[in-house]
Amino acid sequence: MTVVATSGVTLCQSSVWGYAMIEHSPFCIEEIFIYAIPAALIVVFGLLRLRQISDYPVVLMPRSVVHSVRTSASLTIMLLLCIFLFLHALHHDASPMLITSNAITLVGWMFATVILYKEHARALTQTWVLRTWWVLQLLVATIKLHAFIRYQQIGGHQTLDFFLFIMMYTLMVLIALVAFIQRDNFPRYSPVSVVPEENEIGSMLPKQGRNREVFNWSNTHSCTPAEIYNPSSLSELVQVIKHANKNNMKLRVRGSGSSSSPIGCTSQCLMSLEKLNKVVEGDKRNSTVRVEAGVPLHSLNDILAEFGMAITCLSPDPSQTVGGAIATGAHGSSLKCGSMSDAIIALDIVMSNGEMCHISTVENAELLDGARVSLGTLGVIYSVTIQCERQFNLHLEEALEELDEVMISIEEYLQHNDHVELLWYPYTTTVLTRQLTRTEQPATEAAGGFMTWYNEVFIRQNVARWISSLGTLFPRMVPSLSAFFTRRLRCMNTSARSSEMFAAMNQRILGPYHEMEYAVALGDARAVLAEIRRYIDQSVTQGFFVNLPVHVRFAAMDRSYLSPSYGRQTCYIAVRCHISTQNYKAFFHGLEEVLQRFGGRPNCATLHFSDVSVLRNQFPEFDRFCAIRARMDPAGMFSSTYIDQILGDVDSHTDV
Repeated sequence: MTVVATSGVTLCQSSVWGYAMIEHSPFCIEEIFIYAIPAALIVVFGLLRLRQISDYPVVLMPRSVVHSVRTSASLTIMLLLCIFLFLHALHHDASPMLITSNAITLVGWMFATVILYKEHARALTQTWVLRTWWVLQLLVATIKLHAFIRYQQIGGHQTLDFFLFIMMYTLMVLIALVAFIQRDNFPRYSPVSVVPEENEIGSMLPKQGRNREVFNWSNTHSCTPAEIYNPSSLSELVQVIKHANKNNMKLRVRGSGSSSSPIGCTSQCLMSLEKLNKVVEGDKRNSTVRVEAGVPLHSLNDILAEFGMAITCLSPDPSQTVGGAIATGAHGSSLKCGSMSDAIIALDIVMSNGEMCHISTVENAELLDGARVSLGTLGVIYSVTIQCERQFNLHLEEALEELDEVMISIEEYLQHNDHVELLWYPYTTTVLTRQLTRTEQPATEAAGGFMTWYNEVFIRQNVARWISSLGTLFPRMVPSLSAFFTRRLRCMNTSARSSEMFAAMNQRILGPYHEMEYAVALGDARAVLAEIRRYIDQSVTQGFFVNLPVHVRFAAMDRSYLSPSYGRQTCYIAVRCHISTQNYKAFFHGLEEVLQRFGGRPNCATLHFSDVSVLRNQFPEFDRFCAIRARMDPAGMFSSTYIDQILGDVDSHTDV
């Protein structure tokens, strides 16, 4: 490359002197390659990228300041290049090499801007080509800026071109830095697919996973399926279902394994939807989002935050997948809404014959209330459309109170708060009340410091786990340990984003446990808790101690046939014990008898011992759901030993 040394400074005449002193600029052929290689890369692979995403539907994206800045800066760079090329082409005072190099740069930035816009409009992460372009432009622009500054320091002329290119390369540095750093801050996305015809599928069956024993989250249930599949697209999902149907295999779908029952177990074909975890469509105008069923709730919350939306009430377990949470009737705690499934306005279910069944409020509406909470027995949920609302904050106020006093005034608590949940510590009269109300106030800044860590991490998480484990080793210490813990507990008063508040009550922080959750009518809540308290105290004489708090939540009347809160305002009561607790089955058998005396309905994703004869009496629309099941899965392909226990064989009746 032609260079000139002045006062110890080495500069490329074509790069710098040519802009300020056109008449003295020699040819610098090497510089063409510096511009041409990145431009060729972005053009060739950019065309392939644009062709690849051309059929992807446009997603209604939330407004992004970062994206607006990126786009504006890119357009400004192209405008400056156009001005330079126009002026010098008009006056014929620039060398062909200079015109060529800047024309190449202009073409490259045009392609980069188009690709950036197209990917953002489809909620895609940046392709490697675009990321490479940002890096190369960052390097080139930084070198050019340094050269211009050094040129000025040695007394070079300052022309209009000089200031124009100082501005342009400064923008290049800024836009490249911002775009590269923010490259992954988009919701994940998968294009809408259609179920292919038989002759289009070919050999799209995904590679079979390694045969292994599969456990639930607490290692209380396991199975060793003959075949395991992890489809990454709708086409692969359909092919797995057709493969199982052709070979007369039972198929069950596994979510995050967060159930405390064997609902996801099978000895034949098991499918995981962990790779089907992307956004299909977001509509901020109507506050709806359509996602694949394998999206975990924590990812869903991040996705909704991008759109400025939130779900009215969420399950506290952020590891649950959307499909699993809906199919099992996962819930939060509010009398103003039912379970999460109540927010579902549409589902896409692939049935046993491989056909897609779209169920919504306008299409196959008669199936919607059965399909929302289906325990995975109607087919494989591919995607769900969720009715959301504008993002909101919640203010939390905790208090340690007397259990009897709280239950006497429970209706008042529920009336004056948006969300109420209770943690009662057995063998004490103390209950931790959590009252959540909507607020326009911003989220409280994290206090930090030792006392915050001590109260929120050390006491609530570490000490709670240690006490639970210690109570397993020394059961008779449990009453003293519970009393000790409640004395050390400090109440919280804070505000945060709704999804953060819902997740704050995730009891999985206490470690693995056995869990039985029943739903009783709200009017019976006080009497039921009194009976449970009496039963727990009596169990001490049998040497059994409950070493985890009893979790009490509430829900409005639900419309889903298999939802425990169907048709009535509900109080959910979850009783848990540490995974190592001995003789837990005998305790829970007796507890279930207490709950069933009050017309309790089990959460089928937790431990229970009811069979089809019991559930038919507990759920008013049980037979109606069975008719829908017979219609959508007449061969019972999506059943298992556990499903047959609670739902029975597929009935031949198909009237809905």
